[in-house]
Amino acid sequence: MRLLGAILIHVMLAGAALAQPTPKQVEGLAQGIGLKTPYPITVVGYFKSWFQKANPFQIAGPIYYVGTEGLAAYLIDAGKEHGLILLDGAMPESAGVIEQSIRELGFDPARIRYLLITHAHIDHAGTVAHFKNLSKATVVVMRPDFDLLQSGGARDPLYKGQADFQFTGVTADKILDPTGSDDSRTIRLGDITMRAVLGAGHSPGATTWTTRIKPKDGGAFFDVLFPCCTTILPNYKLLDTRLHRATYSGIANDFERTFKMLQAQKPEIWLAAHTDVFGFTKKRREMAAKGFEAWRDPAGYAEFIEGDLRKFRRQLNLESFGQR
Repeated sequence: MRLLGAILIHVMLAGAALAQPTPKQVEGLAQGIGLKTPYPITVVGYFKSWFQKANPFQIAGPIYYVGTEGLAAYLIDAGKEHGLILLDGAMPESAGVIEQSIRELGFDPARIRYLLITHAHIDHAGTVAHFKNLSKATVVVMRPDFDLLQSGGARDPLYKGQADFQFTGVTADKILDPTGSDDSRTIRLGDITMRAVLGAGHSPGATTWTTRIKPKDGGAFFDVLFPCCTTILPNYKLLDTRLHRATYSGIANDFERTFKMLQAQKPEIWLAAHTDVFGFTKKRREMAAKGFEAWRDPAGYAEFIEGDLRKFRRQLNLESFGQR
């Protein structure tokens, strides 16, 4: 009976690894972020990458990659005595994919002690409920995203009412106050310390996480940043104008503060929530020759922030002159 159960689980996980979005789902996701038909083939490929299984691997030190090809999820190992931290996830259909990746690395997902997210959108928080049920881990969220996570996106200021952007809601166990002390926004597990900083704009409670690691025994400490979030989707509105209302009140000021906060950060390694943002494919390929040094990219981080800041300024100007 136990053997039969193991076979069934294997089959279920294998099926999950092959999950792909339906054409209708791709259309719903594209429309939801403001893209108009007909969609170029690159858009279809972009969304398919959200569901495509990636081979899991160790990035550096205690940090492992367990996400899909398009959506990042990071497993952080605090040691056998302490357990694991899972930062971000993917679409709900990919819960089995991420679970399988964790197991392939030799870890037991039931030993996850903390579930962290960068923000409460379906493409990053859609798997939280699965891992909460599996591990009984402490779910942590920044206060302004509490309702978004609890409602499974139903109370999202942009996506409310759109079924393609809703997921199984989770009530967070630990709520972080964005104005609280650094210590109150810190998660500790063994020797791992994760600090949260509000990076609002993409969502009201979007969160940037920071930590320090030793990529190799006896080596120096590296500052690692999980930045969120600077993407301004086509249907975001930054200002109240005669043509439209802002996506949510204060969104432009939130983005301004977030860019200043991110510019002040000086990480040696930065790992974003979407793989296309930080050259994931290229860096993964370069690991064969460079090891963890392939992920050391302070210059790329600065370019990323400056590039998205220019996009923000451009949209702000367009809306200010009533062109949107």
